[in-house]
Amino acid sequence: PQVSAVVAQGAAGLQGFALMQLTDEHAHLLLLAVDLPVQRQGIGRRLLQWQVDSARVAGVLRLTLELRADNEAGYGFYRRLGFTPTGRIDDY
Repeated sequence: PQVSAVVAQGAAGLQGFALMQLTDEHAHLLLLAVDLPVQRQGIGRRLLQWQVDSARVAGVLRLTLELRADNEAGYGFYRRLGFTPTGRIDDY
């Protein structure tokens, strides 16, 4: 598998990053993080979109990610971008 990384940099330095693992037909978002002072400015959306676009170019047919059950902000973020929950891992 390959790992794809993208970073967002602003005048004050690193603002966020996204890491995704790619295999032949599957991509898994490992981590998406945006610095608290610059959250809700579209940085996370742009980082994720870059990763999604890169996966499509690579021929990936499925992209997955995992969230803690209590991460309501995360669920809302990913739902707004078209992701849907497909399962639940007990004791995650």
